[in-house]
Amino acid sequence: ELPIAGYVLRYEGVEDASDPHVEILRARVAVFSDSGESLGMVYPEKRFYRKPEQPTTEVSIRSTLAEDLYVILASYEPESGLGIFQVYVNPLIAWMWIGGWVLALGTGICVWPSWAERTAVATERAKAEGTPTDGRPA
Repeated sequence: ELPIAGYVLRYEGVEDASDPHVEILRARVAVFSDSGESLGMVYPEKRFYRKPEQPTTEVSIRSTLAEDLYVILASYEPESGLGIFQVYVNPLIAWMWIGGWVLALGTGICVWPSWAERTAVATERAKAEGTPTDGRPA
C-alpha cells in the first residue's frame, strides 16, 4: 500500500490484455481515501506495438473538481510480479479546463454584435442600396 496526499493506493497485480498487434501489461491499482473509503480502480498500462516496434506508457487518471490523481506504471518485473509506479496529485486541473470554456464563451459573447450594431449595419446597407429605412417604398 502507498499512502500519498489523501489517498491510499493498493497494487493488486498485472494482467495481460494483449492482442495480435500490441502487447499490453495493465496494472490494477485500487484507490482508497485516507479514511478507507473505496474510490475505485485505476489501470495504468505499458504497451508495445509490434509493427513499428514502439513502446508506450498509458497513464491512468482519476479526475475530480479538486484534483487529478495520475498513476503511471513505470516498470514491471515479471519474475517477482512487482510493479514500480510514479504517482502525482495535481490540484485544480479541472478548473483550468472549465476556465478555458468560460473564456471562450465570454469571448463569443463579447464579439457577438449587439442589437444597436446590427440595426446600424442594416441602416447603412439600406442607405447604400437607396431604400428607405422606415419601410416605405422608394
